[in-house]
Amino acid sequence: EVPSFDGIKLNVTRFHCRGGCNWNGKNHVMLLVHGFQVQQAMMWFNLPFFLPHGYDCVTFDLRTAGLSEGVGINTMGWNESKDVAEVCKWIRKEYGDDVVLGLYGQSMGSATIMTYCSKDPNLGFIIEDCGYASLQDTIHNIHDRFLKFVHRVQMGSLGDVFSADELSDFC
Repeated sequence: EVPSFDGIKLNVTRFHCRGGCNWNGKNHVMLLVHGFQVQQAMMWFNLPFFLPHGYDCVTFDLRTAGLSEGVGINTMGWNESKDVAEVCKWIRKEYGDDVVLGLYGQSMGSATIMTYCSKDPNLGFIIEDCGYASLQDTIHNIHDRFLKFVHRVQMGSLGDVFSADELSDFC
């Protein structure tokens, strides 16, 4: 477990590569960050891309996900980027300040690492996979679609109100 900035305990898993992660005189570590409404295990299918190539890998459950603590809403990358900062601090404590640290995020995990990366000039590299371009636009889109959905549901049952095509707009 790694404590975050507000005391929430983050559930962290570390995977060691067989040949060791120290090459060219430095340790090499990948931090893989999952997306919205899933947990760290969703990132484990990416381990074969990094472990055989000399990178130890670290995954963690974002706040309110999996085995990490936290209640309430996910902040779509805002507070989660602060969690990434704490896990990066932990990695540097474990592997040394000169570790070659790469970040890989998918979907909201991608947006989370992009929010964090501008605050850390010592990152080795970033892999941004399917992140959204604007948190503000994403929030407005979710808000507008959700309110439209709630209003329509309040007017009657789903079967009475929505056609199959209209329901697919919300999925």
